[in-house]
Amino acid sequence: MRMFAILFLLLFSLSKLYAFINSDIVINFLKDRSLNHAYLLNCQQNKVWLVYPLNIQLSEFAIDDVYNPASKRGGTLIQSRVGNYSPSEGFQVEDVVTNKFWHRRNLGGVTFKAMVAFHEGRHIESPEEYLESNEQRDKNTYSRFHARLISFCAKHYEFDYNISVINNYGYKTINGVMDGLSGQLQKATIDFGLSALFARIDRTRAMTMGRHTWKLRSAFIFKNPKSRNSFKLFTRPVTTEVWFVLIICLFLCSIVIKLCLSMDFTIDDNSWSFSYLSVIAAVCQQGMYIDKRNKFRLESLLTIPRVTSGRISVYFTLLLTTFVYLFYSGTLVSSLLNVPLVLVKSIQDLLDLNIEIALENIGVNKEYFKFADDKASIEMYRKWIRGKESTAFIQANDGLVRARKGKLIFHVELDKAYTFLKENCDDEEVCEFKEIQLFKPINLYATYPRHSPYRDMLDVCLQRIAESGVLEKEYMFWRTKKPVCVYRRKLTQV
Repeated sequence: MRMFAILFLLLFSLSKLYAFINSDIVINFLKDRSLNHAYLLNCQQNKVWLVYPLNIQLSEFAIDDVYNPASKRGGTLIQSRVGNYSPSEGFQVEDVVTNKFWHRRNLGGVTFKAMVAFHEGRHIESPEEYLESNEQRDKNTYSRFHARLISFCAKHYEFDYNISVINNYGYKTINGVMDGLSGQLQKATIDFGLSALFARIDRTRAMTMGRHTWKLRSAFIFKNPKSRNSFKLFTRPVTTEVWFVLIICLFLCSIVIKLCLSMDFTIDDNSWSFSYLSVIAAVCQQGMYIDKRNKFRLESLLTIPRVTSGRISVYFTLLLTTFVYLFYSGTLVSSLLNVPLVLVKSIQDLLDLNIEIALENIGVNKEYFKFADDKASIEMYRKWIRGKESTAFIQANDGLVRARKGKLIFHVELDKAYTFLKENCDDEEVCEFKEIQLFKPINLYATYPRHSPYRDMLDVCLQRIAESGVLEKEYMFWRTKKPVCVYRRKLTQV
């Protein structure tokens, strides 16, 4: 009875002191060959504590943490002391503030199975050497980035892993199963993926997504159309509505001038054409003169009537055309002298250019148009992609070379585009390139088989990497910064 009383007190106190032990504790009495009495505390949060007396008098008990980190991957049973109990001194538990992922971080001897996807091939035969290499960072960037983070976790937990390689991230097939890396995770033939994947409904049903690590950025890269050769440059200073209002006002002015000239009998020419020419002369700020009756007396084409209403209409016409002329010429000249205007600001503007459009040959670009519902994307798919898949999806380097010549609008990962611009374009040519996003940046997540016991372990490690600043440091290393645009104004010698 004394033994049962002490055990009850032990369980009751533990349930009050520690949040991870609750009323659902199951007590199993075990008979061990080396111990007279042992009690197994089985908790819901994957903690198994073994309680056993240290002496025959049952005056002191030991509390051990018993676990196997990976029984199917070479792990061994580990028993470590976490505390003691005695009626006189009470509880003395060591891991009050630490969590199990820190206390059980030694996974020595465990070898996991992992898989990485390289959709762009690799220049080094061994996948281990390729993942450790820092060369050609614009190739398989997010797979190598995520694998680098997992290698940090492997050093932290002291486990090993065997790497297998595949060239497909995995999508649902017509049979309803996943292929590629996603298929291996669905079948649970591997323990985790070394490539981060973006979340899809079919993938979330086949695997477990962990913490996001990489943000995939992509956009259309193209050369800004030459503003000097564009007709839109001459209509940009004012909107279409303003142009219509100006034309209507000038037309009304010509009508008023014609009526006023008709009432002034001292003027010989009071035709409609003369009134129209008078308004055009005022708009162009060009004083036109004619020789009347072969005499040397010259008169202006914009004749001022003697009628008061006619003089007011002429004054209003001159004032209006002066303001319009000064504003239009000033805006036009400044736009020609300054940096070329950005004439394309949306996906619809890209379509209006009537320049060939192509996309990088990766899965996310192909999958996007299956679910796109905006008008611009649907029109792009019908005009440039449907039935032209062989030419619409091309390699990144080929598309960027054609985009540099101004013959293609190319959708590509921004890290690859920035690397290409840095290596092949000078500072001034970089200013000619513009980018427009087709979709927002996509988060890529760590991947595990469904109900994987290793998900929390690795996610905790990835979170520690982020909180310590290592994740941001890796971002700065693997991401390519946007080239700086240095616009040099060309001077003309006189």
